[in-house]
Amino acid sequence: MSIGRKIAMAVVAICGLIVLFINIVVMKKTDEDKKARTTVNKVAVTDIDKKKNEATTDEKKEDSVTRQMKAYSEKFNTYLPKDAGNGMIVKSTEVVGARSFKFIYSLNATAEKEYRKNFDESAVMKALVQQIKTDAMFRPFRTNDVTIICSYVDSKGEVVKDITVTPEDYK
Repeated sequence: MSIGRKIAMAVVAICGLIVLFINIVVMKKTDEDKKARTTVNKVAVTDIDKKKNEATTDEKKEDSVTRQMKAYSEKFNTYLPKDAGNGMIVKSTEVVGARSFKFIYSLNATAEKEYRKNFDESAVMKALVQQIKTDAMFRPFRTNDVTIICSYVDSKGEVVKDITVTPEDYK
């Protein structure tokens, strides 16, 4: 089995656990956001005021999603580090800007050497995109247009590889 396929399998397994936590946190807040938007939409205002209200609601939703992601990241980090197999350890998660969620994987020396030589980025990307598109547990990511970044770092904390999956990739 190629190193790219091993990485893809480990990433998919870890993402499944992560999404389980996100699903609980984000779905609850999404329902609250829908109620807030419904209330705003019922207010009779002029077209100009209505556009302002929609923009404000969108800004609140953006802030809400980012806040939820930060809270989730903090909570999930309490369960880390976690062995992901194939010389990888899920070191931490973090929110990077608006609607970007990063998973940081630490590589041991053997895996680092192998990844630098034989990393099959297209295989990993394909597996991640397929998982995000089809797995119901990734619904919060899809619904909220979250960009997912998987960052592989060496023992010194230097980035070996970054893989970014954007909403355009999985929609």
